[in-house]
Amino acid sequence: MYMNFSKTIFITILIMSTLMVISSKSWINCWISLEINLMFFIPLIFIKNNTLNNEFLMKFFFIQLITSMILIMSITFMNLKIHLTLNKFILIFNLTLLMKMGVAPFHYWMIQIIEYLNWPSFFILMTWQKIAPMIMIMYTLNLNLMMIMILINCLTGSINGFNQLYMRKMLFFSSINNMGWLLSTLIMNLFMWLIFFSVYFLSMMILIFLIYMTNTNNMNQLFNNNNSINNFNIIMLLLSLSGLPPLIGFFPKWMILIFFINMENLIIYLMMIITLLNLYFYLRLFTPILLLATFSTKWIKFNPIKNNPSYLTSLIILMIMSFSFFPLAYFYY
Repeated sequence: MYMNFSKTIFITILIMSTLMVISSKSWINCWISLEINLMFFIPLIFIKNNTLNNEFLMKFFFIQLITSMILIMSITFMNLKIHLTLNKFILIFNLTLLMKMGVAPFHYWMIQIIEYLNWPSFFILMTWQKIAPMIMIMYTLNLNLMMIMILINCLTGSINGFNQLYMRKMLFFSSINNMGWLLSTLIMNLFMWLIFFSVYFLSMMILIFLIYMTNTNNMNQLFNNNNSINNFNIIMLLLSLSGLPPLIGFFPKWMILIFFINMENLIIYLMMIITLLNLYFYLRLFTPILLLATFSTKWIKFNPIKNNPSYLTSLIILMIMSFSFFPLAYFYY
């Protein structure tokens, strides 16, 4: 009971500190809010009497400590407003925030950490903990840097996602790939970022919930799992994160595609090619599982919706959200 109450307090302060960053008009206040956020996130990932957990916790704290020191130094020099060094410190400021988020090419420290996280902590780290740094990057956007980071993240997520059967690493590199697209929305506007992040957040939440409930740690378990409905849902959500049409994850990427084509920016074509390679790998990996599930269900009579109404509810929510992007795209363009 005490643990549940303390976790509720930690998560509440975690949310409030992120909102403080979003609403703050001072860089110092943003930095303080980030530190509060870090202080209340660490207890959520701490596991008592676990030596390996304590070791990765120290790595996580050390990385966050270094980035916090560089951030406060950059903020100090940015406030001096010396024209000759301002652009340099804005560049350092953006790179430090990207390192704090754990996006490519600063993702190697996070690969070691995710192996020891439980699924709820993994979800928070992959979604909520990226909001505050991204909002701060949006305020001091360096266009040239962002173009490079977009390509690096799309490429890193796709290449490292190949032949990954371990579920945590597969989700991590899928997240890296999506970070490339999410960074591209910073060039556009806050509205587009909000749409993409909402879809990404919802998809990750449902996907990690299913993985957590079914205790699925690697792709081989999907072959051996007799629950074809859960397998189908997990695979569809992974394909949605990859941007397979007409799934919900495709529509924000489609809106980004239209925006960059109208801008006549060639980077979008490279992003499309890289994402298609990633999508091809996922389709090649999941096709046997989907075919196996199709053949096995012919011999089994069951009604999953009757036994579990949450499937129907999730399906309706996803369908409504998918179709809602058509009028949004129409009014946006």
